[in-house]
Amino acid sequence: MDHGRNCISRQDICCMLDRLGLLPESKPGYSINKVKNHVAGYAEEAVRRAYSNGVINGMPDGYMKLQEGVTRQDICCIFDNMGVLKTNDSKYDFMRTASTEVDNIPSPYASLAVAKALNSKLIVGDQKGDFKLKSMVSRQDFIVFMDRLGLLD
Repeated sequence: MDHGRNCISRQDICCMLDRLGLLPESKPGYSINKVKNHVAGYAEEAVRRAYSNGVINGMPDGYMKLQEGVTRQDICCIFDNMGVLKTNDSKYDFMRTASTEVDNIPSPYASLAVAKALNSKLIVGDQKGDFKLKSMVSRQDFIVFMDRLGLLD
């Protein structure tokens, strides 16, 4: 599934985090099925590190969708899994926003992480109050998120 050239993929995120030294060594006993998950050779070790440390998770069917684009709510989950969100406050009234569009209501798997991200100002809404949680993230967006978290210092 191609979500566009400007979207960042899960394996690209793993590589960027690894290059910045933000991923610990791989935990023993974790292997990645390269055929099933289509891991590019350059990303294999970074993906293994991210997966073995719980930064990215597989789907119930065993696939990690490594080459698919990542949404804003997925980014919240990745940073929450890394433990770098600046708050543990996971309460947020999503219906209080100026816009009650579906894009402002996180999927159940992401609701706690999104609340933490909103409370720590990782995700900022636009003038209408839209968070665009299900919009795809570009490399540029990802770099802005890392900067907001102070990961680029």
